[in-house]
Amino acid sequence: MTPLAARPPATRPLVAHIIPWTNLAGTELATVRLAEAARAAGYDNVLYLPDTPEAARLDALCADRGLATARFAQPEIRLRRPWPFLRNTFALAADFRRRGVRIVHAGEVLGAYFTALAGRLAGARVVCHVRADHPRLTDTDRLLLRPVEHYLYVSASAARHQDFPVRPGRGEVLYDAAPPAPPTVPRGAARAHYGLPEEAVVFGMPARVSHQKDHATLIRAAAQVMRTRPDVHVLVVGDTDVDAAHRAQFAVLSDLLRETGAGAHVHFAGFEGEMGRFYAAIDALVLATHTEGFPLVLLEAMSADLPVVATDVGGIPEAVADGETGLLVPHEDAPALAAAMLRLAADPALRAAMGAAGRRRSDARFGLPRFQRELAAVYARMLGTAER
Repeated sequence: MTPLAARPPATRPLVAHIIPWTNLAGTELATVRLAEAARAAGYDNVLYLPDTPEAARLDALCADRGLATARFAQPEIRLRRPWPFLRNTFALAADFRRRGVRIVHAGEVLGAYFTALAGRLAGARVVCHVRADHPRLTDTDRLLLRPVEHYLYVSASAARHQDFPVRPGRGEVLYDAAPPAPPTVPRGAARAHYGLPEEAVVFGMPARVSHQKDHATLIRAAAQVMRTRPDVHVLVVGDTDVDAAHRAQFAVLSDLLRETGAGAHVHFAGFEGEMGRFYAAIDALVLATHTEGFPLVLLEAMSADLPVVATDVGGIPEAVADGETGLLVPHEDAPALAAAMLRLAADPALRAAMGAAGRRRSDARFGLPRFQRELAAVYARMLGTAER
């Protein structure tokens, strides 16, 4: 593919980070942190967001972090009627050239679908960050990914579960950086905010209410736990009403809360913008889920000295050392999840030891300096600037 003429590079290379969704969740927050790491490594950055009104929430987040934003469209892709996609691609390529973009860093394969070809036409290098499993792609999907030059996987598990060919040396695992622990909030004030008993043992699950997350198994496990330990509560934070799909899923879960009788002990608090308050209110983090690439909430919890109970799927066992920093349980196994929660609820010393071990693991294996070095090395190889 012959690139169009690009503007001469600026002193600091410009990276265009592509966010394909407008949630304030894992992929979006991870991309913001990635742009901050790139900035610290000597790169300028602009975050491209979907051209929809909902992107205003991400605009505000990026502005708070001193990061510039732009928009990109996501037209319908049809091989028999490619003109809307091609017109959008040429317009986006012109925008990349005008800004002097040197690297297009697509968040997830969806971001690459709409921007990889435009990046190559603009003379930029193209990398795709893969955060989830994609075991069944269409021929059109694979065609759209052909302009991608390099893949970054958030875990070894994610690298194994992809349905597109990657040439040797064109893909590698890049573990996310553990985010800094959020500002400390007094425990009593945090629990009062959520209406939680001061003396309760509280497990917290931070996850949007979507089909990917396994809130149903958590509710069934909580119903079992409360029969033995009525002092145990579960706090769930994550959108339940802004997104239509989340509203529909929450309605299903509300029925399950009534059926199991767990409603008095499982509290859905909705979206939480102050995660320091959430972590201050809980004694352990729980993540019941169907699939995960490499969930940042685990690193957040470990940075906050909290033990973890999580489903043994995807990249989770690459983050959690079973029996050392937390407990892993089989997929959709409510009795096993209940047993793990009861074990931690009954043993404050074990919770403290696992929390401390999690902090050490987070600092040693997932620290920010390591992430910045590895990301800078990827960009340097792509630009042919070994000294950077």
